[in-house]
Amino acid sequence: MGSPRRRFRDSNANQLWPNELETCARMAWRRRAGTATYRTPFGRSAHTYTIGDYSAGQGFTYATGPEHPLRGGGRVLWRHRRNGTTLVWTVDYTTAAVAAGPVVRLYFVPRFFARLEANCAH
Repeated sequence: MGSPRRRFRDSNANQLWPNELETCARMAWRRRAGTATYRTPFGRSAHTYTIGDYSAGQGFTYATGPEHPLRGGGRVLWRHRRNGTTLVWTVDYTTAAVAAGPVVRLYFVPRFFARLEANCAH
């Protein structure tokens, strides 16, 4: 399935990512930037992210770009254990004054994390 970093660089290259809701195909780790394409009932939209702190094999932080309907970001950590790895993803988002904000918060986010959790459980 590839490294955790590769999963975020090209989500189509693994089975864990909920590609039916979002594809992450242009994460440029050296430039600390990336683009993700969301799929919602209203169509597709591309949004940029800035990669903050990155620690190989441990995790990273990110912030949403100016066009994203949610302001803020998150932290993605890998907790390595003897019997596997646990993904810990925390977010701190506020809704921007954009009509798409409620769609992302109420439709996309719950489905994305539920699908990611289900995919990781298999």
